[in-house]
Amino acid sequence: MEQTLDLNELVVKKMREVVLSDIEDGSVAVRITSVEDASLKTGAEGTEVLDNDKASIMTLYNAATASLSGSNSIFSTDLYAAQLGSQKEVATTANKIKAYSADIKTASEGKLELNHEPAAGSLKYVYKLVNNGLAEKLTLATGEVTEGHFSVSGSTVTLPADAEGTYWAQYEYESTSANKITKKTAVDGTQFKMHAYALFLDKCNKNTVYTGVIVASRAEFDPSSIELALKADGKHPFEIKFNKDYCSSEDTLFSIIIDK
Repeated sequence: MEQTLDLNELVVKKMREVVLSDIEDGSVAVRITSVEDASLKTGAEGTEVLDNDKASIMTLYNAATASLSGSNSIFSTDLYAAQLGSQKEVATTANKIKAYSADIKTASEGKLELNHEPAAGSLKYVYKLVNNGLAEKLTLATGEVTEGHFSVSGSTVTLPADAEGTYWAQYEYESTSANKITKKTAVDGTQFKMHAYALFLDKCNKNTVYTGVIVASRAEFDPSSIELALKADGKHPFEIKFNKDYCSSEDTLFSIIIDK
């Protein structure tokens, strides 16, 4: 007789990763690999059926909903771009991205060596710092560098001959290595196919490990409220809502598949 593996009570060890893929070609769009506090939530709308004495005799349910929420333990640029409904831009030599820098530099022989070469016209002022405050403003010179002025060539700033101390400069530059994520005011999110992989343990023997996967054919991020804690121990929260595949004959929001 064929033996079957009928799984019931299992210990959830952890959510291993969440993968969102393009619906058309299956290519991976987002891979979340440091998932914490994962939670699968379902819901429905109930309509109470009453008799002529207004006593409830049953409740009919429809409009089923489902979502997967959690946090990535570190900030993910791919995840954030998908949450905002945008495409992450990655700079190349041919397609540079305008980036920004705020440098604090100490004058040496009347010069400052910036971290990058400022884009043309972007560095108009340099400020001398005193106790970390902006104490003196120097203006880009149109000719010879005189008192209260400076010049710039490449990434080198030339100050007046007797200049010393620490200076602050903010400017734009063209990057060949930057990544850029843009939030626009009216952008619909993208639908994906989702696979969320989890590890389970046998309740009687923790050495027996099972792999589970939550599969949703139509999944999209909820952009209504995205809050990032901008600190070292901050998490990157997410919520993925599951939708019905309207063009499919199967009335399915998601499935859970568990195997050895």
